[in-house]
Amino acid sequence: MLKKLTITALVILIGLFTPALCSADDDKIDLSFSGRYRIRSFSLRNGSNRRLLDPNTLISLNQTGSSNFDERQNYFDTRLRLSFKAARGNNLSLNTQFEIGDITFGGAGGGLGTDGVNIETKHVFLEWTPGDYPLTFRGGLYSEDTSKSIILSEDVAGFRTVYSPFDGNLSLSLDYLKAVDNSRIDLDNDGITDNDFNDRDIWIFKADYNQFRPFTFGGYFVAEIDNSNDTPVAANTERDVYWMGGNVKGQTGILAFDIDGIFAFGDVRNGTNPGSARIEAWLVDARFTLNLPVVGFEFIAAWATGDDPSTTSNEAFPVISSFYAFSNIIFDDFGGFNVTGSNVSGIGHLSLIATTTPYTNLELQGIVTYAVYTGDPRRPTNVNRRNLRSRELGWEVDLNATYTVNENLSFVLKTGVFFPQTGFLTTFDSRGDDPLIEVILGAKFRF
Repeated sequence: MLKKLTITALVILIGLFTPALCSADDDKIDLSFSGRYRIRSFSLRNGSNRRLLDPNTLISLNQTGSSNFDERQNYFDTRLRLSFKAARGNNLSLNTQFEIGDITFGGAGGGLGTDGVNIETKHVFLEWTPGDYPLTFRGGLYSEDTSKSIILSEDVAGFRTVYSPFDGNLSLSLDYLKAVDNSRIDLDNDGITDNDFNDRDIWIFKADYNQFRPFTFGGYFVAEIDNSNDTPVAANTERDVYWMGGNVKGQTGILAFDIDGIFAFGDVRNGTNPGSARIEAWLVDARFTLNLPVVGFEFIAAWATGDDPSTTSNEAFPVISSFYAFSNIIFDDFGGFNVTGSNVSGIGHLSLIATTTPYTNLELQGIVTYAVYTGDPRRPTNVNRRNLRSRELGWEVDLNATYTVNENLSFVLKTGVFFPQTGFLTTFDSRGDDPLIEVILGAKFRF
C-alpha cells in the first residue's frame, strides 16, 4: 500500500508541475547539459591473503571474496555521468542524471567485454521554489547526505521540503524517503513475503543556524522504520532505528573545527535472536583544520561504538548506507582496497592529513591513519586464533597527487600502504600479515 501511495504521489507531482515547466507565459525554458568522465588504472598487491576490493569491483571482476585469489591485481575501469537540466526561470527545474559505470575493462559483457552495458538512472527530480517565499520543494530520485556521510550517503527516492527564513540564517529541511523494490521472497516459508530492506520509511529532519558567524550550529533526527509484518529469519533482519545528532562548526583565525555527536537507539530482530535486541550506540567525530601559508593540516578523531557479543543488546553504531571516506584503504574514497567498507561503525581512528601546493596546478596530500576496533567483532567460528581480544585494526600511509590542467581536466595519482594489525588479521582469518599496497592513476574530465 505504501509503495503504491509513494508512486501515486510522484505521478501527481510530475503531473502538477510539468505543465508549468512547459508553459511559456513568463520565462523561457533554459536547457543545460554537463557530464563527468573518469578513467582509472589500478595496481593492487594484497599481502594478507584476503580480497578487500570494493563491492563494484568485486562484481565486475566476478569474484566471490574468498581467501583464494591472485595476490596481485591490475586492471582499468571507467565511469561516465551525464546530467540534463530544464529550468523555467529560477523557480522550477527538472533535473536528470544518467550513469554508465563503473565498468572494468574486459568484464562488461560481449564485444570483447565492452558491450552490453546498461545506462543507470541516478537522478530524476523536480525542484520548485514558489515565488519569493523561502521554500523549496523537491520530489523524485536525488542524492541524500547526512552530516559527513556517516549515516546515509546514497541516491534515494523521496520528497524534500526546505524552509530558509531570516535571510537564510536558519535552514529547516524534511526528507521522506522510501526504500522499496520488488525483489521479495518468502524466506521463512510462512506464506508471507519477507520484505527485509525493501519496505522501509526513512525520515530525515535537519536544522542549521548560522546567525552567530563564524559559528554554525546544527541538529538532525533520522528515523528508519520497518513496515514488514513477516517472521524474522537469520537471512532477513528487521529493525527500527532512530538517530539524534548535533553539529557545531566554526573558525577562529587559521584554525577551523567541525564536530559531530550522534546517539542511536532502536531495536533489531532476526532469526538468530527471536526476541528484540535493543540498539544503543553513539559516535563522535571531531575535525580540526589548520591553514598555514605553505601547508594545511586536518586532524580527525572519531569513535563509533562497536558490539559486545557478551551482551543481549547491540552496541554497534548502525548506519543506513554510509560513505565515510577520506583515505585510500581504511576509509576508501576512490576505489580499490576498502578495509571498512567506508563505514566507521565499530571503529575508532586518529588521522592526520597534510595538503600543500608546491607548484601551480599541483596539489600534494599525505595521510596517516591509525584505527582500532571499538568492540569485539563477531568473528567467524573458523578464525585463526591469534588473539581474539586484540582490537588493533592497523596503520595506513598515503601519498596523493592531483594535477589540474584546467577547469575541465585533471589527473590523479593515489598511493597507499596498509599495515594490518592483530585485530584485523584475526577478524578476517588472514594467514599472512604483509601490507596491502595500491597504486591508482586516474583522469577526470568535466564538460
